[in-house]
Amino acid sequence: SSKVLRNNQSLKEADFVCEQLLQMGIPAENIIKENQSRNTHENGTFTKKILDSLHLNPPYLLITSATHIPRAMEVFHKTGIDPVPYSCNFAVVENKFEFPGSFIPAVKSFELWNTFMKENIGMLMYKLTGKA
Repeated sequence: SSKVLRNNQSLKEADFVCEQLLQMGIPAENIIKENQSRNTHENGTFTKKILDSLHLNPPYLLITSATHIPRAMEVFHKTGIDPVPYSCNFAVVENKFEFPGSFIPAVKSFELWNTFMKENIGMLMYKLTGKA
């Protein structure tokens, strides 16, 4: 589980989302959160335990960044959960052909490359270790 920085304090994403759902009027009894995981593999494993212990039936919605969906789906499938993916946090790059901009790398490209590499190396490592 990643963390969100708010008022210079670290808050787990699940706790942050829970707060947001409550503010939107979702009743607390309709919210189940998993906030103990440190990574995607643990999140899938812990979520499976929660779903099984509460005897909750699908459909389940997996909300994560668009770039993380493939790895997260593999992990959740490995645990026996077949969620419906819902992507957020899309990274969009304008594809206009302009000289010289089309030949000079943009800073955003390096950020996107970092995300691309993280997810692909993460997927490779999860496959090699049997986590996905």
